[in-house]
Amino acid sequence: LLYDAHNLEPLIRFIDRHLKPSAEIIVVAPGRGMTAKFSRLIQDLGFSVETLRKDFSSTDNVTAKYWIMRFARCA
Repeated sequence: LLYDAHNLEPLIRFIDRHLKPSAEIIVVAPGRGMTAKFSRLIQDLGFSVETLRKDFSSTDNVTAKYWIMRFARCA
């Protein structure tokens, strides 16, 4: 979802509408351009953010880079 810019606003609206005032979200995303924008938008909803960049290697020695993001909001 995070690799297409047109998905960000509907996703943020969904999160805002359906999560309780105190909530936690874990998102794993490939290192593409919309990750930072998503983080900024969700922080505007009052979420704090923790990020961890992780490299995963497959059995055929292909390395993929992912962001593991934890968003938390307290009432």
